[in-house]
Amino acid sequence: MPADAYIISTLNEKSKSVKRIMAHTNDLVILNRNLKNFVLVLLMIFTLSRCKNTNEEGVKCYIMGQVVGAKSRELILVKATEDAKYRGIKISVSNDGTFEYLLKTPYVEEYNLIFVDDPQLGYWRRNYFFPDSDTVKFTLYSTESANQNTITGSDLTYKINEFNNALSAEFGSEHNLLYNQMDSLENVKSIDSTFMTFISNKIDSINLLKITWQLEYFENDLSLFSYSRLLSILRNDRYISPDLLEKSLDMFKKSFPNHPYNSIAENELNAFKNARIGGQFVDFTANDASGNPTTLSVQIAKNKLTLLDLWAPWCGPCIRKSKKLPLYDKLKTSGFDIIGVVGGISTEAEFTRAVEKHNYPWLMLMEVSDKNRIWEKYKISRSGGSQFLIDSKGKILEINPDPERIIRLLSEL
Repeated sequence: MPADAYIISTLNEKSKSVKRIMAHTNDLVILNRNLKNFVLVLLMIFTLSRCKNTNEEGVKCYIMGQVVGAKSRELILVKATEDAKYRGIKISVSNDGTFEYLLKTPYVEEYNLIFVDDPQLGYWRRNYFFPDSDTVKFTLYSTESANQNTITGSDLTYKINEFNNALSAEFGSEHNLLYNQMDSLENVKSIDSTFMTFISNKIDSINLLKITWQLEYFENDLSLFSYSRLLSILRNDRYISPDLLEKSLDMFKKSFPNHPYNSIAENELNAFKNARIGGQFVDFTANDASGNPTTLSVQIAKNKLTLLDLWAPWCGPCIRKSKKLPLYDKLKTSGFDIIGVVGGISTEAEFTRAVEKHNYPWLMLMEVSDKNRIWEKYKISRSGGSQFLIDSKGKILEINPDPERIIRLLSEL
């Protein structure tokens, strides 16, 4: 069946479940609240009221819990929109495995609580939660038993589990079956390309249905949980049109007019539209090694071609790409330049060490603690980096181009 026909025939049945899930979720939340005594209900109402109204007092949430069977004695509390490699708050774990921290923040946002060594190991536990109550409690197990982790005390966090379970119930079995079929085909020496294309199209159809299902869920639940998940879709998925995403984002911007998610959404949507071949570069200003601000658009206007090289000192593939760039001194006289930006760092000292170690001859700028959100603006959040070849009018001609491709394009201008 063609992908479009499959989507049309399946979408109505799938989307009906959204309202059922929402009704079920609301019934459970009401039941949970009715079991509490009168004082706790009043406290919750007061806390949630403070969270939704971004007043000067902001949010105060007591984070506490127990670590079981894990050796790490330090945690990182980081926003879901930030990279734990260089952002976040460190929380000590006592010898008896307990920890506590009073989070003070102007707005309710989604957070993740992970062990401090997770980013170095290259993975993150998904202990996502919202500080939408006076206290949120955790039980965190070792990596081998992480599926036993529990988080209690937050209604918005409860929505995370309900949402994930509902999404898995709707699409999990079919999604897993298709990916297992794809994996099995990759191990076959003689592959039927027609069948491979069929499976690939079916996966695309399922992913589009999943996105559509989620967007309908969000429309029925204009909460910060849904807003945070919408940002995740915007950041990671390619199965939906930017116009449809923009329509959904507008609803949340009206519901949360002063929330920091709005500026993130603007960056992500702009990157979704433009951080591609044929798209338009996104301007920014960052400091060089002497602390002098440099604006990308000013540099681009000076050259026929400019390569924007975004890289992190811990990203081996990024460094290898930089070292393979064509002979700089020769091409610079022909109207070519490179602007390097070191990101994925939390201090200027890390920038200095990286620049001195690799000693590239072109201009180097620093992106400390994601200050200018450059990675976000180029749709490479939480990655090591990427390269964008930009012409004098700001058009992105290539992404991660080979040196030969750069030389050829320069000769044609």
